[in-house]
Amino acid sequence: RESDHGYIPDKNKYIFSGLKYTESFGREIYNLKTVMELARIVHAEGFCKVDFNSTGDMTVRSGKNINKSARDQQANDFNLDGSKQLHILTGANMSGKTFHLKQVVQTQLAAQSSGMAPAEYAALPLFSKIVYFDRPGNEEGRDLSAFATEIAQWNRILGDLDGKKRALVVIDEPFSSTSPRYQAALTFALIE
Repeated sequence: RESDHGYIPDKNKYIFSGLKYTESFGREIYNLKTVMELARIVHAEGFCKVDFNSTGDMTVRSGKNINKSARDQQANDFNLDGSKQLHILTGANMSGKTFHLKQVVQTQLAAQSSGMAPAEYAALPLFSKIVYFDRPGNEEGRDLSAFATEIAQWNRILGDLDGKKRALVVIDEPFSSTSPRYQAALTFALIE
């Protein structure tokens, strides 16, 4: 029968604490259901097997964003040269940049977690760290300005990258807590 945490054959026999079942069989049933759901999504959305590489190159043909049904969106290709440390995506407001950036990150996460990607073809490296950073929130505390919050978040991101062999860091609208002039200046300073 269904429960909030997955399939449980007999609620009296398979007691769980949080999401961890105390019985091995109950855990295996839960894991099997998760794998079967992933297989259903992979099949229904037309995922492909990923060719992993050591060059750092990211090549995706007819990639899709997993937040929307594959049938309801236009496929995107992307090619990122692994020998370059920085790629900048620019475009007009409401042109789909954020949707595309999320697609890049989600494709890599799907690939690294399952070996499959929401695309017709995908050749990707493995990353030791994957970061997606969108406009700053106020998670640091209400006593900080939006800019101070963003600086604290940048410090945390940069600290997490220290010593990583290969990291994918995708930043959407860096320094959006300031004016456009300062936003551009701070972005280029950070890149340097």
